[in-house]
Amino acid sequence: RSHLIVCLLALVGHSQAQNQKLYQMSIDREHAVLVPRTINGKSAYYYTVPFQIRLTSDPTRIVTDVPKTEIVIKEDGQRVTSFELFQPKISKLTTVLAIDISGSMGRSTGRGSQTKMQEAQGAARLFLAKLDQRASTGLILFDHLLRDEIAPLDEKDQKKLREARAKIQKAINAARPQGGTAYLNATHRAVELLKEISGRKAIVLLTDGVDVDSNRTMNEVVEAARSAEIPVYTIGVGEPQKKEDVTTVLVLDKSGSMAELLREGVVETKMDALKVSAKRFVRLMGPKAQSTVIPFSNDVGTPEEFTTNHEDLKARIEELEALGGTRLYDATRDGIETVLASKRSGKKYVVVLTDGKDTGSLIRKEDVIQRAVSAEVPLFMLGFGDKDRINEEAMKEMAQKTGGMYFHAEDQKSLVKVFETVSSLLHGDVDEAALRHLAKSTGGKY
Repeated sequence: RSHLIVCLLALVGHSQAQNQKLYQMSIDREHAVLVPRTINGKSAYYYTVPFQIRLTSDPTRIVTDVPKTEIVIKEDGQRVTSFELFQPKISKLTTVLAIDISGSMGRSTGRGSQTKMQEAQGAARLFLAKLDQRASTGLILFDHLLRDEIAPLDEKDQKKLREARAKIQKAINAARPQGGTAYLNATHRAVELLKEISGRKAIVLLTDGVDVDSNRTMNEVVEAARSAEIPVYTIGVGEPQKKEDVTTVLVLDKSGSMAELLREGVVETKMDALKVSAKRFVRLMGPKAQSTVIPFSNDVGTPEEFTTNHEDLKARIEELEALGGTRLYDATRDGIETVLASKRSGKKYVVVLTDGKDTGSLIRKEDVIQRAVSAEVPLFMLGFGDKDRINEEAMKEMAQKTGGMYFHAEDQKSLVKVFETVSSLLHGDVDEAALRHLAKSTGGKY
């Protein structure tokens, strides 16, 4: 059940005339929150309203010793007899700062020359500078793994707290972007670090992306934070996921050369790298984004229906087998016609990957560019492997003249990064809906 506690009446002093107010009350509605709490073994939501009481005769003076019996609270016109009053007091605060250091944090914020990593580091430094010196704080740096952890201290020794904060600051400054994103795992670990510590507690989470690597679910993390009565404050770094429809066609090279090993001494092929990387693109798609796959070699494959189902798309990618030539231009043209045939509103894009030059296409590069421009479909061209075997000049021209971009990747690691970058560019970075839910469900804020 949800218990809504709403302060509505000004306070009346008993020693005053019947209609004369001794006190003035100001309610901070902006910071009123619905928070989960467990009292006497029962879990429920409580509406918490901050307010100040001042003397009518001297409004500059805040009163902190008004007895509970002089406070009247009404809900829907009815007097509330059961409520808790928390008098202003200084209590111990312990926090954990969880910072995303995934590879996408190395990209620009679009607001000047700073990367998202630099912006997050600056925000963390400001947080530590503004945090009360008596407060203890911990740190978790994470990508798809928990990379660095500094547990908060459960003590009041100022020298030790200062030393710990300096250690945290040094770790934040040294952080470098790499890997994926597992902010649910990081948040769950932060709860574990805080749950046995007494006093007020909070988690501050900074992330720029969609969680694609956690084994903890949102429900697990929310339940853990609620049980420990720890609010999570979430901060999105970067551009929010696009609310408009986004439709893409993945045009993927499955020519015979994709069966080649990535390099000497490894068993993974270029096709293996493509499958891992293209699936990464899919995992970063927004909830409303639709896509389909067109494989090509000597022939251009027939696409299946557009879908938002990530598992279906990943299964189509997994089915690719390397064989044949490279009809790059014909496949790209089919990608354009396919995305137009979707009849969906919003943005439309074609993403093309190849490890070689065009062989055997029936249409020219210029025809592909003209069709993409007239249809207003940007082409994102991805070259993979040895640059001498790719017609980079042609691919760059196709991208630039249609409003898209060209990327090159040497190996699997860089190809994963390229697909992550393209997916974020097309779909946006921050999963605001998930971050808002995590904050609101635990009593924090986004």
